Amino acid sequence: MERREGIARQLQAHGLEFEFVEAIRGSALTPPERERCVADVVKTQQHLGRSLTDSEIGCALSHLRVYEIMRHREIDQALVLEDDARLLPGFGAVVAALTPLSVDIMLLGYPKLSDDEIDWVRWFDPIKVIDGLSSGHRYGVSPRKGHLGMVGYVLSGHAARELRELNWPVYTVADDHPYFSTRLKIGHLRPYAVTEDMSHESTIRGGFRKNRHGLSAKQFLGRLLKGFIRRLSLIDRS
Repeated sequence: MERREGIARQLQAHGLEFEFVEAIRGSALTPPERERCVADVVKTQQHLGRSLTDSEIGCALSHLRVYEIMRHREIDQALVLEDDARLLPGFGAVVAALTPLSVDIMLLGYPKLSDDEIDWVRWFDPIKVIDGLSSGHRYGVSPRKGHLGMVGYVLSGHAARELRELNWPVYTVADDHPYFSTRLKIGHLRPYAVTEDMSHESTIRGGFRKNRHGLSAKQFLGRLLKGFIRRLSLIDRS
C-alpha cells in the first residue's frame, strides 16, 4: 500500500492519469497455474544456464499481464512503471514528448542507482544516440549487455505482442534485454527519468536489497573505467 501511495502521489503531481495492475506472486501459483504459465525447467536452464526463482517468475508474469491488457485494449503505446519507481526531474517533460519513437521499447532508467551514479551517468553509461526528445533528453543504443531492470519504460503495442510471444510460457526473466533485442529495438534514455526508490522492499523480489549511500573511491574509478571502455566501443571505425 505504501508503494502504491508513493507512486500515485508522484504521478498526480505531474497531472497524469494511471491504472494499477495487480502484481503476481510466483510463490503463490497453484500447480495447475504453474503448469500453464511457466515453461519446463529444461528450457529455462538451456536459455539462462539456471532455473528461475519464484520471484523472477512472478515479476515476468506481472509484466506479461500488462502486455496482455495492451493487446486486449489495442493500446498502441504505454508507459509502464513499477510501484517502487522514483520519478526524477524532467519526468513530466519526457512523458509529454514520448511520441513518436523510433524504438520498440525505451528504458527510462534503471533500478538500484544511488544519486551519485545518476549524476555521473554520462561517464558511467554512454549511449550511441538515435534521436532526441523535445524535452532535451536523448535516447539511443547502449553497449552495456545484461539485465537492466524494468522499473520504468515505454513500449509499443507491437513490442507488447512480441514480448508475449517471446516469453510465454515464462522461461526467462522480465528484463532479458539481450534476448529481446534480437527481435525488438531497445532504446535507453539519457539523462534518466526514472529510478528505483531504494527505501521500499520489493514484494515480488523479496528483501535482498539494501539502501546504497554512494560509491567508494575504488568503485567510482571502476565505474569510470568501464564507462570509458563502453565509450570506445561506440566509436565508428568504418
